Amino acid sequence: DPLIFEKMFYLSKYLYASGVSALAPTWFVTGPWSYYYASDSALAGTSTELMAMQSLAGMIGKADKMLPLIEAFDQLKDDFKKNAGRIYRSAGYMIPQQLAVGTGLPASTKVQDLSTVLAGACVGNLMCDYFMYSQDLKFFKETSLPFIQEVINFYTKYFYEGEGGKLVSLPSFAPMGVPAGYESKNIGVMRSATADFTLVRALIKRVIDICLSYSIALPEIVDLQNFLNRFPPVALTESGAIAEYADFKNSPKSAGVLQLFDSFGTGEVSRAGNARKASAHLKSVLEKINDGIFSQNSYSLGVLALVSARLGQGDACYKILKYMISSFASKSLVMQQFDHKNMSAITLGDNYFNLASNELFAKALLSSLVSESYGVISILPAKPTWLKEGSLTGLQLERGLVLDLFFDDEKGNMLIKIKASKQVTFGLALFKGVKRVKGYEINLENPTIDNLSLQSGKSLTFEIKY
Repeated sequence: DPLIFEKMFYLSKYLYASGVSALAPTWFVTGPWSYYYASDSALAGTSTELMAMQSLAGMIGKADKMLPLIEAFDQLKDDFKKNAGRIYRSAGYMIPQQLAVGTGLPASTKVQDLSTVLAGACVGNLMCDYFMYSQDLKFFKETSLPFIQEVINFYTKYFYEGEGGKLVSLPSFAPMGVPAGYESKNIGVMRSATADFTLVRALIKRVIDICLSYSIALPEIVDLQNFLNRFPPVALTESGAIAEYADFKNSPKSAGVLQLFDSFGTGEVSRAGNARKASAHLKSVLEKINDGIFSQNSYSLGVLALVSARLGQGDACYKILKYMISSFASKSLVMQQFDHKNMSAITLGDNYFNLASNELFAKALLSSLVSESYGVISILPAKPTWLKEGSLTGLQLERGLVLDLFFDDEKGNMLIKIKASKQVTFGLALFKGVKRVKGYEINLENPTIDNLSLQSGKSLTFEIKY
C-alpha cells in the first residue's frame, strides 16, 4: 500500500525532530531505544556508520537540528587533538569510532575500532551539510572550516606514500564491512579501506567547492588538489564491483556499505555521471542483495536503497524498502537493527531500534523523487513504475531553496514551484518524456533548464506536460 510509505516518511520526520538534543543526540545512542539496556555499547557516544549517513536536515527536518550536534563535536576538539598525537603520533584531529561518554576520547581499545579512521571525515561532511542547508557563512568560516582543516590535516599526515606514488591507509578498518578471510587470517587490522579514500575525497572536494563558490580564502587549496591526485583508484573486485579493502576480495555477504558513500555524497556517481563508476556501484548493490541479503541489517539496506535511487533504479529501491518494512519494522514502525523474522535477529543478542534506518528510509524515498547535486535539481530521477501520482510540499533543498512538486502520470501534468530564501542560481533536470515546459524552450532529448536565477523571497513556477 503506497500509504505505508507516506506513514514511514512522517514517522521518520518525527523521530528526527525528537531525537536530537544538545546533551544526547540519539542519532548515535542505541541505549534509550534498545530492548536490552545493559548492553555494553548502549551508551556509546557515536557510531561512524551513522555519521556517514548524509544529513536529513534539509529533507525531513530543519537545519537548526544539526547545530547542537556540530557544536558538541567542536567542544571536544582538544580530545580529538590528543587522540591524533597519542594514538598515531600525528597532527590534526582524530575522531575515534566510538567516543567515551562525555569526552572525545576512545570508548574502545579494540584493534579494529582504533583502526577505524573515518569518523573525522564523516563529521566534516556533516558540517558541510549544515552549511549548505543553513547558509550560515559566519558559522562555517569561524567554526566549521577550522575544524575541518584540522581533520584534513590528520589525513595528510596519516596516509603515506606507497607503490607508484599512490597513498596508503594503514591500519585501516571500515565498520560494517568485514572482508572474506578476515577471521581466518586473524591479523586484526586492514589496509586501505575503500571507504577511507571515498569519504576523505568527498570532504576535501566539498570544502574546495564551498570555498570557491562563496569566495572563502583557502590558502592550502593547491596542496589539497595535489593531495587528491595521489589517492588510489577505487578498488574493484574480479566481478567489477566496489571492493571494501584493497588487499582482500570483497565479501558480498557482508553488510559493508560505506564504500558506496560517494554515490550519494559527492554526486560524482549517479545515473548521469561517470558510467564506469556507476556500473561498479550498481554491481556492488546487486551482489549484496542477491548473494548476501540475510547478512544485511536495516541500516545497510537503507543505504543500498538510497544508492539504488541515486543510480536511477527506482523499482529496485522500492523493493528494498518493502523488504525493510516486512522484515525490520517493529509494530510501531520504528526500524529494528536486525531481521526479526529469522535467526539473524539474535546474532548479537540485542535487536535494538535504529533511528538512522528510519531516516535512511525517508531519504531513499525522497531521493527517488527529487535529488540535488552541485546546484542541479533532478526531478523524478528514479520514480518507480507503480507510482502514478504524488506530491511533495515544503521540501528543503540546499542553498535556501524550498520546492513543491505535484505530478499525475494519467493526465501527464506536473507543477513545480521553487522559492528562494536567498539569491541563488541553479539548474533543473527533468526526465525523458517531457513534451513541453510553459514559457521555456527545452531539448526533448535532454530536458534541462540551466542558469535559473532567483532573488531572495522570490519563486519560479514550472508547468510541465509529459
